[in-house]
Order: sequence, then structure tokens, then C-alpha cells
Amino acid sequence: WTEINSSFVHSIPASIALETKSKDRKDYVYHPVSGEVLSSNSIEKIKAIKNSWNSYSPNIQIIISDGLNAKALMDEGPLLPFLNGLLSQLKNSNYSLSDKHLVLKNGRVRAGYACGEILFGQKSSTPRSHCIIHLIGERPGSGHHNFSAYLTVAQSSTWNSKGSVDHNISRVVSGISD
Repeated sequence: WTEINSSFVHSIPASIALETKSKDRKDYVYHPVSGEVLSSNSIEKIKAIKNSWNSYSPNIQIIISDGLNAKALMDEGPLLPFLNGLLSQLKNSNYSLSDKHLVLKNGRVRAGYACGEILFGQKSSTPRSHCIIHLIGERPGSGHHNFSAYLTVAQSSTWNSKGSVDHNISRVVSGISD
């Protein structure tokens, strides 16, 4: 079982390494909930990012997780061209993007929601939507470097309500591959 390593994290510009409560890949596979919960150190890193925004939060946060197939992202070729194209299109469409990419070791989709809750959750009288785009490796063994993009958009007040953001309001583009 392959998991995200530090050289991969450093290959992604402006990335911040995070981890879940999974002890290792075996724990991640055998105890799925462990990959949905952020470590306390990761929570502190995410809070520091939010604080660096000085009360101006971007529209979109990119999150990258190994998921069930870390090689789909880590092998040379598939991820960076996709990520660069995505970032270019989002900027050309006038979306504001976080200047940091979150890279989750042993991360599941719900760990991305937890990141969004920390970053975007706030009580606000002015409704404002925020989005996470969570790129995650999937379908191991296919040989096609399959990964998916989970797109989740919610109001600040919804992000602020722990557990309110879940699969029912996300959209997935699956089978992104070489």
C-alpha cells in the first residue's frame, strides 16, 4: 500500500502537508473513519492558513488526498498537468483561490469536508459561498491512474455547522486518468 510521501508534497507548489488520524495505510483501509478525521497538528496548520487570510477568505480551496490509490496522483504525469489546467481556468474565470494547496496523507473525502469547515465555517449575516475541490486517488489496480475531483460548494453558515457538509451536496467527476 502506497501513501503520499514528502517528496510528492514538495513537488506540488505552495503545498501544506496534512494528515488524518490513520496510523498507516493498513489502519486507513481497515478503519475508514480514521481517514476522515484530521490530526490535531493538521487542524492547527489549517487554522493558521485561515488566520493568514486576515478575514478575507478565497472562493476556492484545493485539497489533494492519496485516497485508495496514491499512485494515481504520485506517479509522474497525471496530477500536475490537470492541476495546472484547473488552476488556470479558475483564475481566468475570476475565482479567488487559496494560495496554499492542502495535501492529505491517508485522507478520505470527509477529511476534505473537515478542512472546509475549519477554513470557511463562520456565522455570517452576509451569505457567501465557498468551495473545496478535493482531488483524490481512486480505483487502484486499474493501471489508469484514476482519480476523482469532489466539488463541494456551501454557504459559510453551512460550513460552520459541523457535519452539515457531506456527500449529499457534493458533486464528483470520477475516472480522471491518463
